[in-house]
Amino acid sequence: MTSGQLQLSVFSILVGAVTIGTLIFAFTATPNYLNQSRHGVPHLMPQVKHPQTGEPLEIDMLIRHYKGELDNQSSIYY
Repeated sequence: MTSGQLQLSVFSILVGAVTIGTLIFAFTATPNYLNQSRHGVPHLMPQVKHPQTGEPLEIDMLIRHYKGELDNQSSIYY
């Protein structure tokens, strides 16, 4: 094994170890602000069913509607 191959091997092992360590840290020690939206809703929240039309709606859209932050182009049927 030449010097260049040894350096590349050490570098590759180092990059792999840092990548695995970063992924482990990211999934075990995530800050709370990464788990929820700014309205406090979990990011992986399923859609909700509109009671009258049966249409699936994003929960974040409903929260913005009830807080008065929804723009006029979006529609929620009553």
